[in-house]
Amino acid sequence: MDPIIPTCKALIRALAGAAALLAVLASGVAKAARRGEPDAIGRYARARMADVIGLPDDALAAYNDALTASPDSSAVALRTYREAVEAGNKTVALRAARTLERLQSLPPDAPVLLFIDLVQRGDWRAAERELERVEAAQSFAFLVPALRAWMLFGSRQGDPLAPLEERARDTLGFTLAREQRTLLLLAQGNASEGAESLRNLAVPGIYGTQIKLVGAARLAQLKRPDLTASLLGGADPEFVEARALLSAGKPLPDAIATPLAGLSELLSRVSLILLSERAPQSALLMGRMASFADAGRTYPKLATAVILNSIERREAALALTEGLENRPLMRRWVEQTRYEILQRDGQAQDALTLARAMAERLGAVPQDWIRLGEAQAALKLHKHAASSFGEAIAIVTKLGGEKAVPWYFWLQQGREVETAGDWPAARALLQKAVAAGPDQATALNHLGYSMLENGDDADSATGYLIRASGLRPGDAAITDSLGWAWVKRGDLAKGIPLLEAAVEAEPALAEISEHLGDAYWKAGRRVDARYAWRQALIQSEDADAARITDKMEFGLKSAAAQPRP
Repeated sequence: MDPIIPTCKALIRALAGAAALLAVLASGVAKAARRGEPDAIGRYARARMADVIGLPDDALAAYNDALTASPDSSAVALRTYREAVEAGNKTVALRAARTLERLQSLPPDAPVLLFIDLVQRGDWRAAERELERVEAAQSFAFLVPALRAWMLFGSRQGDPLAPLEERARDTLGFTLAREQRTLLLLAQGNASEGAESLRNLAVPGIYGTQIKLVGAARLAQLKRPDLTASLLGGADPEFVEARALLSAGKPLPDAIATPLAGLSELLSRVSLILLSERAPQSALLMGRMASFADAGRTYPKLATAVILNSIERREAALALTEGLENRPLMRRWVEQTRYEILQRDGQAQDALTLARAMAERLGAVPQDWIRLGEAQAALKLHKHAASSFGEAIAIVTKLGGEKAVPWYFWLQQGREVETAGDWPAARALLQKAVAAGPDQATALNHLGYSMLENGDDADSATGYLIRASGLRPGDAAITDSLGWAWVKRGDLAKGIPLLEAAVEAEPALAEISEHLGDAYWKAGRRVDARYAWRQALIQSEDADAARITDKMEFGLKSAAAQPRP
């Protein structure tokens, strides 16, 4: 299939980018022309065009050609460098970085790449000089102690742990120092101290599992089955699989015993921290650097796929995960990542197919069924979704009793049962959600609002909403629910100010504006009511537009018999 022809606006942007480069490249182009080399501007324009159209491979090749045609242009070199790093092409990235170094125009992250290359070549003296440049650039100076530690481990020219003993300048530096010290102890063969250090780390989320897995892999290499087993206890699916691999006499993957493996793990960890700090471009750079350090490891690829998904480069993210699910201990993480990519890309049916396969597999955990329920809910398969949430609840109940079920499991099932039309059953589930999470404003709000809409006791419903509002007074949706409760009970003096505050906080939520319009109408403020309904109509979906339009034309009396959303 031929590539899609770009829009005029895209063409204008591409050509403008090429034209703007004229001044920047003037000297370089003149030199190229004198040497009889191909037109640098034309090559750069082709690269920009491919970039705008969304053909990253073609763009990178064209940028590389442009760099050949204009080797003295820092602008072309920088664009080529950025494109190469983001595409994961280490060869072109290094070429562009060395050009930028020659032109004294290195961006702050490029010394990290040059440092990795020098470590790979064993040029320790030059690597130390590169670290000084990383520190001087400041943007990634927090990495220097850990980078130096792994360099010293490789060079054997000093104590690798010494740089990590320096006083950390911030929380991130302190966290990285503790984790890298643990991995270095294990890499050095210090099994007992390394295992103890690892057990004492409090690392939340997926990385808590990841660091134990790589630690266990190293301990297995060191032939310490006792210490290995101490890290792999519990029902975590990855730990269960790891124990099975060891029982079958197979090695655990991704043991960290070399400086490059250590650098790869470090940069993978940093990439996801940067993503959580809402710095996705820096996160992508570090994710790619992690793979540049050790291309054979799985975790850097998975981290980079997560980052690519977050910046809406979903085709590249999916491509990066291809085949990774076949690697030991990674299947669930890879499939979860692919599921999230498909959902964000609007491929809801494919996401559902994947979620069903994960849930129906032997050894599925509650979260697999929750994921399936969410995928079914996204496609409005509410009865099926309720059943899937019920499966998750049943697994937890079997293992730890009903009291062990998280409150949001009950809430999710109750929400789907309610949408499917069985309010009495939904109410019982939502009450269980509140009982399991008495301080959870979301559960209190949903139960209280649903009771109002289904004609249950208004006093009890309002009580739940008052509790929810007390827990999250600034939440517009909860403020709206409480205001609507007072309106339905006839207390407009209490309800209208709350609804006005909710609209001010979230003017784009159609339901809140519609509630305010209804309240104004009840208070006799007809002009204000129609203005609020008009705001609701602007934000509403097609299914609600007819009802709101009817209110604007005829008031509440005509619309009273119509069901609310």
